[in-house]
Amino acid sequence: MIKMDETLFEFAEVPLKESLESFFEDHKIKVFEKNNHNLEYYDAGDSEVLIMMLPSSNGNAVTFFRYIQTFSERFRVVVPNYEAGVDLKTQCEGFLELARSIPHKKLILFGYSFGGVIAQLMTKLSPNDIDKLILLDSETKTEHINPILVKKFVKSYKRLNRTLKYFSVKWMHKSLKKRIAFDAKIGLDENQHFWEALYTQVLLETSKDRMRLIYDNVREFWSDYELCSADFDTYKGKILILNVEGSKQRVEVQELSHLFKQADIKNYDKGFRMSLVTCYNNVISDVTDFSNL
Repeated sequence: MIKMDETLFEFAEVPLKESLESFFEDHKIKVFEKNNHNLEYYDAGDSEVLIMMLPSSNGNAVTFFRYIQTFSERFRVVVPNYEAGVDLKTQCEGFLELARSIPHKKLILFGYSFGGVIAQLMTKLSPNDIDKLILLDSETKTEHINPILVKKFVKSYKRLNRTLKYFSVKWMHKSLKKRIAFDAKIGLDENQHFWEALYTQVLLETSKDRMRLIYDNVREFWSDYELCSADFDTYKGKILILNVEGSKQRVEVQELSHLFKQADIKNYDKGFRMSLVTCYNNVISDVTDFSNL
């Protein structure tokens, strides 16, 4: 990541900015190359319990940096960047190969938002490799979801592709900087300002071609996949679903509890916007407790 844009981070809490700079000093990106997979990833901690964290659809591991710092005190933490331009099955197989390359006695998948979809598909592909599955603010697609709604999702991602053709870094910078300033004006938590700025910085450094290729995975899921409980018949591990206020009413979120009837479910009273940030303390506590079971 290039030097932070101070105009984006002007409302952010100084200790968090310093923490991010410290993270980059202490953690260098690694590269995994095997069987035509070429993955960049962060690797921290020293434990026989391995947690692989899977980012949202922006596909960038650095958005988990604070979680990496905290979880690595207890666990081995690996967080890959998404590999642009590969299909979902290849993406999942690459992450599984990466996990197998790291010595461990227990593998826990933690998927945030669309990362939860990746975690589900990895578990379906290789159920015996996964000991526990944790899904934060995630969703799924089953036969019970109205096909009209599915078509709507697919159409929205096709529209995104068209939008990216006219993507302007200057415009996005101006728009998101304005939103962060408004959030500061109405008194939102400074931690949220920081993460908004971090997401913005990540997007500004991501080419529109790479962005399109990563979002193609989301469109592929809604176009070509449909999960059912039989897909996980041989999976014997534990499952934790963490839902947030404002999204748990959506059918694609509710279907998670139908797909994984044996799952432990916790509902947070935090809003879905920037849930990775607003639910940070809850997630750290619940994931740590669940991982130690």
